[in-house]
Amino acid sequence: MIKSIQNIKLATKLLLSILVPILVISILLGGLGYYNTGRLSGMINEIVNQRVPSLTSLTTVDRATSKLVLDQKSMINAIMDSRTNMETYKQATIQDLDDLSVTLDGLDTIATKYDDQDILEKSNDVRQVTEQYKELFEVSIKKIDSMKELTTTMEESANEVITLTEEYFKDTVFLKDNNSVFSLPVLVDILGTSNTVRFNQVQYMLYKDPAYWVEAEKGLEELATSFNELKRLTVNEANLARVKNMRSATERYYEAAKLWNSTNDELDSAVSQMNVIGERVQQNARAAEEVGWAATESSKAKAENITLLSNTINLISIVIAVVIGVLLGTLIPRQIVKPINSIEKAARSIAEGDIDQRITVNSKDEIGDLAESFRKMIDYIKEMAATAVLIADGDLTVNVNPRSERDLLGNSFHAMAKSLKDAITLVAASATDIESSSRQLASSSEQANLATQQISMTVQQIATGTTQQ
Repeated sequence: MIKSIQNIKLATKLLLSILVPILVISILLGGLGYYNTGRLSGMINEIVNQRVPSLTSLTTVDRATSKLVLDQKSMINAIMDSRTNMETYKQATIQDLDDLSVTLDGLDTIATKYDDQDILEKSNDVRQVTEQYKELFEVSIKKIDSMKELTTTMEESANEVITLTEEYFKDTVFLKDNNSVFSLPVLVDILGTSNTVRFNQVQYMLYKDPAYWVEAEKGLEELATSFNELKRLTVNEANLARVKNMRSATERYYEAAKLWNSTNDELDSAVSQMNVIGERVQQNARAAEEVGWAATESSKAKAENITLLSNTINLISIVIAVVIGVLLGTLIPRQIVKPINSIEKAARSIAEGDIDQRITVNSKDEIGDLAESFRKMIDYIKEMAATAVLIADGDLTVNVNPRSERDLLGNSFHAMAKSLKDAITLVAASATDIESSSRQLASSSEQANLATQQISMTVQQIATGTTQQ
C-alpha cells in the first residue's frame, strides 16, 4: 500500500489527503444520516399515522363507554321519574352504542393496516363486551316497554274500577231499599281500597319495598271480598254488569301488577348485568387505551434510541474520519517530506563539495522525477570532477563532451582543456627556442673564454717582457 502511495503523483496525494477525509465524512454522515432519517421518518409516520389516530380512537372509546353507562343509568332512573324524559336517554344510549361501534371499526381499520395485534385484541375485547351490553340493553328496552304497557293497563283498570264504582254509587245513593242502603258502605270500601291498592303499587314501583306489594295484594283480596258482597246485594242487571266489570278490571290490574313486578325483577337483573358488563366495557376500553399509550411510549423510546444511535454513529463516523484524516495527513506528508529531505541532504553535501552522494528515491511521482534529475546531476558533476582531476594530473588527452550548447561547465572544461593544450604546445616550442639559444650562448661563452685566455696569455707575456726590461 505504501509503495502504491509512493507512486501516486504529488498533486494527487495532496488532493487525496484533502478529499479522502471529506469523502469519508460525507459518505459516512450522509449515508448514516439518510439511513437514520429513513428510520426516524418511519417512526414519525408510525406515531402520526398509527399511534395518534389509535390513541384518539381509544380515547373516544373510553369517553363513549363512560357516556354509554351514564346514559343507560339515567334511562333506568327515568322510568320512575316523571320529571325526566326516558326516551331522550334511551335514544342517547342507542346513539352511544352506534358511536362506540363506529369508533371501534375505525380503530380496527388502523390496527389492521399496521398489523397491531395488541390493539386488535383489546378492541375485540371491548367489542365482545359491548355486544353483550347491547343485547342486555335491547332486552331491557323490551322489558321497559312491556312495563310501560303494564303500567297503562293498571292505570286503565284502576280507573275503570273507580269509574264503575262511582257510577254504581251515583245510581244507588238516593234509593231507599235495603240492598241499595247496604251496598253504599261496600261501594265506599271499594273506592277506598282501590285507591289504597293503587297507592301501594305505585310505592312498590318507586321504592321496590316488598311491604308495599304485600299491602297491595291484601287490598286486592279485600276488593274480591267486597265484590262478592256487592254482588250479593245487587239486584239490578246494570249494576250486576258493573260489578262483573269491576271484578274483571281488578283481575286485569292484579295480573298486570304481578307481571309488572316479575318484569321489573327481570329488568333489575338485566340492569345489574348491564352495570357489571358496563364496568367491563370501561375496563376493557381503558385497558385498550393503556395498550395504545404503551405502544406510543414504545414508539417514543424507539425514536429516542434511533436519535441516540444516530448521534453515536455520527460521532463515531467523525472520529473514524478524523483518524483517517490524521493517518492520511501523517502518511502522505511523510511520503512527501522523507524523500525531499533525502534529496535536500544530498544537495547540501554536494554544496559542501561532497559529490559522492547516492539518492535511493525511486517513486513514480514528481519527487521521484526530482530524484532522478538529481541523480543525473550528480553523475554529471562526478563526470566533470573526474575530468578536472585528469586535467589537474596533467592528462590533457581527456575528451570533454559538453551535453549541450547550454552546458556552461562542459563547454568551459572543453575550452580550458583546449587552451591548456595550446599553451603546452606553445611552451614546448618556446622551450626548443630556449634550448637553441642556450646552445648558442654556450658556444659564445667558450669562444669568449678562449679569447680571455688569449688575452690573459698576452697580458702575461707583456708583463714578462716588461720585467725583463
